[in-house]
Amino acid sequence: MIKEPTDPLGVPMSEWIADLPTTLNDIPVGMWVLVPKGRMSFGLEGPALIDFLRRCIHTLMDAGTKPVIKTTKPRTWELQTQYGSNKHEVAEAVIREWLRQGAPTPDPWDGVWFGLPRSWLEGQ
Repeated sequence: MIKEPTDPLGVPMSEWIADLPTTLNDIPVGMWVLVPKGRMSFGLEGPALIDFLRRCIHTLMDAGTKPVIKTTKPRTWELQTQYGSNKHEVAEAVIREWLRQGAPTPDPWDGVWFGLPRSWLEGQ
């Protein structure tokens, strides 16, 4: 039996992923949060990190998010439709883009985020 990774506080990875939508009350969740969480908190790399990101994106999209990017105006977001129309297409496209960039740990506040409709509709 393989033991599930836990973060430094002892939270199992599957529990952390399941609780991810509860953080959407304020602002969207960015890849700049997900990648370091997988790497530093759960010790993931390679296929395990990719699977973690896929599961996070699926969970966020199941909660009603869509990919967005931050605009130059404070607290405004722009919907990104080029990634696809469902969670599977979006997850694979975002991960492919991240891999093409060299699988970096994104800079804080940079890159693709996942936000609820209110995050991008308020700026329109």
